[in-house]
Amino acid sequence: GTCGEYRFINPLTVSGIYSLNVNLLTKDSVGAVTDSRSLLKGIPVVFQIDPGEVSSEKCEMSGSGTTECTADSICTFKIQSKDSFGNVVEQRGDTFVMTLTHDTETLERVSFVGEVVDMVEDGVPISGQYKASYQATRSGTYTMILSRYGSNIRGSPRSVTIAPGAPQPNFFGILGYGSIGGIVSTTLSFTVEARDE
Repeated sequence: GTCGEYRFINPLTVSGIYSLNVNLLTKDSVGAVTDSRSLLKGIPVVFQIDPGEVSSEKCEMSGSGTTECTADSICTFKIQSKDSFGNVVEQRGDTFVMTLTHDTETLERVSFVGEVVDMVEDGVPISGQYKASYQATRSGTYTMILSRYGSNIRGSPRSVTIAPGAPQPNFFGILGYGSIGGIVSTTLSFTVEARDE
């Protein structure tokens, strides 16, 4: 056998705790292993592989607010920071920008910015997780773009459907000639238009 210094080239792409054991193999003249002895006296070396830097393209969004919501409701979802191998990265302070633009064919384009803040549980920020929220006041289909330092995260851009809110009595309208009067024994026709807030 040959003694000396060896380097461990890290091929690991999954973060976590690992153990390393180094064995000395004895081989016969045809290369078959005849003996294996631990050079570490059977006690493996334990080490940790941390995730790499956050990769915008691997960050993920999850929750119902990423695909649908109701007008005038506060819609929320979660963003999870990940490295280029998809490992969860537990750091805080990344800047995410969210915009939603109403997909309309009229000249009036409704666009607004959502809010992204650190996720907090029991008053304590959860590293690497962010809470995104927005409130659309108009129903329809929107294009959501969510980026980190100018690069879109995984799944962005995407389409979000905003359903109309519950009808509100203060916003009902009556349309048609029958709503202003008519002649005895004739049909009065009008339309009641229900609107959300």
